[in-house]
Amino acid sequence: MRLFLLAGLIAAGTTASAATYTQITDPGDISAGALTETFEGFTLGTPLPLSSGIMSVATGNAVGAAVVGSSYDHPGTPAGSRWIGNSADAVSYSFEFSAGISQFGLVLFGHQYAGTTMELFDALDQSVASFSVAIAGGGAGQYTGFTSDMAAVRSVVIDFGGVDAVWIDNVSYLEGTDTSPVPLPATLPLLVAALGASALAGRRKRG
Repeated sequence: MRLFLLAGLIAAGTTASAATYTQITDPGDISAGALTETFEGFTLGTPLPLSSGIMSVATGNAVGAAVVGSSYDHPGTPAGSRWIGNSADAVSYSFEFSAGISQFGLVLFGHQYAGTTMELFDALDQSVASFSVAIAGGGAGQYTGFTSDMAAVRSVVIDFGGVDAVWIDNVSYLEGTDTSPVPLPATLPLLVAALGASALAGRRKRG
């Protein structure tokens, strides 16, 4: 009986609840405790990849992405005059985190393809969610991001669906304990089965 109970506890302990991911389009949906990188502290011309706290920012292009400013003055640029831009145009931007995050958001300028997407990956580099990103109207930019009930996201990729001149600013993220599911050892189901068989054999002998 005790072995059956132990096997049940092991099996129950391996069950993990799935995280939920919600797309946001309003910076007001980001928690007040989130960190926001405005790139104002970086020297003009600083190339990608660059790091800020637990975040690293890179681009799908080999060259061209850097901290830019007055060379391209977008109307409505929030919180300062510097942002990330790409003189060679970009296919995507990626954001890697050294710890799990549960919230993320940024302002996009200039993306013009309906196929623009935001994809989220966990610590195992597995895709956990993907959202379509609407094309921005006018010159004020488009805000996009996500919130989750678990801090399991370790990277975010914004893909423009083609080579495009896109700028980003005000990248926010909320750090938390990384709760990414850990893959079970291949031998664990065998161990549970063996414990059950052993208990059953013991009962038959006593009978």
